[in-house]
Amino acid sequence: MIAASTAVFGDAEWALRLPAWLAYSGFLWALFYLAQEVWDSRVAAWWAVVLGLTTPAFFIPTHAMSTDAVLFLAWTLALWSAYLALYKAQPLAWYGFGLEPIRRWRIEAKMRHFEAGFSVF
Repeated sequence: MIAASTAVFGDAEWALRLPAWLAYSGFLWALFYLAQEVWDSRVAAWWAVVLGLTTPAFFIPTHAMSTDAVLFLAWTLALWSAYLALYKAQPLAWYGFGLEPIRRWRIEAKMRHFEAGFSVF
């Protein structure tokens, strides 16, 4: 990511950080839509974005060039896919979670613990 950014934009500090900023923006977008899907409220979705913007665990690593922003984005998209698959009965969402090939090997039994923890939210 860094190599592609610096190859296109040159050796500038903002070019080094651009991939993290883009991934962080994608994380906030995914967080908004996940919260809106779960709570069916735009107000709750905006509060989730505010928390994502102000929580040091999210804010600090994404403004220093690290791969944490990509991890946050991937994790949020995986949670969104799992929510759609488990609670909205959308079987194609398992592809977003990366578990469709494994699901046939009794992943539902293993996901019961995840489902129980996820239903708290």
